[in-house]
Amino acid sequence: MHSVETGFVLIYTSLNPNSINIAKSLLESEGIPCTIEGEITNQVMSGYVGTTWIKLFVPVSEAERSGILLEEAGFTPEPAEAEDEGRDEVGCSTGTAKLGRQITLILIAILLVLGLLGLYTYFVQ
Repeated sequence: MHSVETGFVLIYTSLNPNSINIAKSLLESEGIPCTIEGEITNQVMSGYVGTTWIKLFVPVSEAERSGILLEEAGFTPEPAEAEDEGRDEVGCSTGTAKLGRQITLILIAILLVLGLLGLYTYFVQ
């Protein structure tokens, strides 16, 4: 689990906003305050390959209890950094998120080059 400067730790990550919201609701119903990071970025990028991870944080003092509650509910607490490697909904490494972002960047670069060539051709004639 990763600590952030506010005294919170990463307890769960997912590409699915619904999964994060259900986990957050479960923990809050037990009186555990939660904070989410990356939800807006995920919504904006949801149409692209290699979407971003949404992260659920809880106070350090509630980390152990939160992990137990999430495990009992069928969620797998996420101890590793999601941005370093892709993970599926159960926390297994997929590598597809990072690859997807690289492919998207390559396609954008190709489109920019083709656009510039088109402009050059238009103005030269």
